[in-house]
Amino acid sequence: MMSVEGLRLLCQDLRSKRVGTDAELISKIESEVAEYRGYLDEREELPPDELRQRLWYMGWLLYEASWHPLEQIAPAYESLSGAPRETSQAVQELIARAASAARALP
Repeated sequence: MMSVEGLRLLCQDLRSKRVGTDAELISKIESEVAEYRGYLDEREELPPDELRQRLWYMGWLLYEASWHPLEQIAPAYESLSGAPRETSQAVQELIARAASAARALP
């Protein structure tokens, strides 16, 4: 599991565009979320101490990881062909995976 500091730095790197959203980053996010779900206890109303700050930073990370790639999606890309369509579809799939990870957060 990533440290709180590691999550914070990754968020800042995404915000400043030192890091981009790619399949590796989304896979890392999905893995983190799956690990967080292992901490769930159905009787508790609040997240465990190990997750409280991490959940906040994970929300920020998901925001940054899905916001910046939007610029790469061409308007009405479904009607395009070739590289613009393929790029737009690939980016859309990454954003959809980030959204699924967000919905899976405890």
